[in-house]
Amino acid sequence: MPLPSPSLLHQVYLAAITPEAWGTVLGAIGAATGSAMASLFVWDRQHRTQLMAPVWQIDPEVAERYLRDFAAIDPMRGPIDGWPVGAPFESSVQLDEDLRRRDPFFREFLVPSGGGHVLGLPIANDRSRLVSVALHRAEASGPFTAEAVATARGLAGHLHRAIGLHARLAPLHEAGQLALAALDALATPALVVTADQRVMLANAAARALLRAPDGLRETGGRLVATDPGGDERLARMIAESTLARRAIGGACHLARAQVAEPLTILCTPLPLPWTERPMALLLVDDPLQRPFPLADALARLYRLTPAELALTMALLAGRRLEDVAAERGVAVSTLRVHLRSVFAKTDCTRQSELQRRLAVFTLLR
Repeated sequence: MPLPSPSLLHQVYLAAITPEAWGTVLGAIGAATGSAMASLFVWDRQHRTQLMAPVWQIDPEVAERYLRDFAAIDPMRGPIDGWPVGAPFESSVQLDEDLRRRDPFFREFLVPSGGGHVLGLPIANDRSRLVSVALHRAEASGPFTAEAVATARGLAGHLHRAIGLHARLAPLHEAGQLALAALDALATPALVVTADQRVMLANAAARALLRAPDGLRETGGRLVATDPGGDERLARMIAESTLARRAIGGACHLARAQVAEPLTILCTPLPLPWTERPMALLLVDDPLQRPFPLADALARLYRLTPAELALTMALLAGRRLEDVAAERGVAVSTLRVHLRSVFAKTDCTRQSELQRRLAVFTLLR
């Protein structure tokens, strides 16, 4: 039995922790076995769903057509469902040639789609699911060679272990992706940094802030202030939140060259039980880039008129009543009428109370 190449095995086990790499793995297996196409097929028995993904050299429309119109009549589904894990299934050996010629699955779908000879490799089969790799050669290219079958057999055990690791790690991967998506939904720039100011994570708002470096920038993977004096304050604050015997949070202002208003940085220790590397969470407030609230949700919840909503949004963005009146060319007294109505609808009596109550609407992008 030929031994799989180290580079191919590296890709197989990389896919166990990086689901996006399975497409590359299929391509490498396809090349090693002389295949024209390849796919990873998953049949979820608990939810009675099926998935053909990822695929290699297969048009997504062809994969969708298989699942929609031909999976139910695939003559190989039944045999592979009961086939031993790790044992290659050769359509040219296990299926009668006359059957392959007249079967509608082969005649109407597989051969016109560029296939004809199939090498199936079940790599997981239990009560919850069946997972198999399907390798394809065109009808005119002839069956898979004995060497190709042996290569597939030699990979089977590794693929079985990799798909098992993938199943155990998938919930962690999904949780991580959900956490990143949640951070990106926040309007406030957020960064995770190490004690030496290495940026480990930055949400979408923070990445946008660093792309226009004024006050903060990332240099060589490290978070630094654009003002030298501010950089000292930033480093001291992060050190106090990560390296001190009793780590505490902190805050500092960072001056900017282009505008007068500084950035305000809030810092808090970030205890992570799986690593001894101290880290801190930074939240950045830019008074010039305070996000607009979820206007539609705000208006619906409190039944605000368009004029009341516009005034409320301006106040939440930190604007003064007098500035809003001057900008819009209306009397301050007119805005005060709108403000009293907003107070009544939100059950507030002061602007500071209104801003505290509605601050939640500024959290999301």
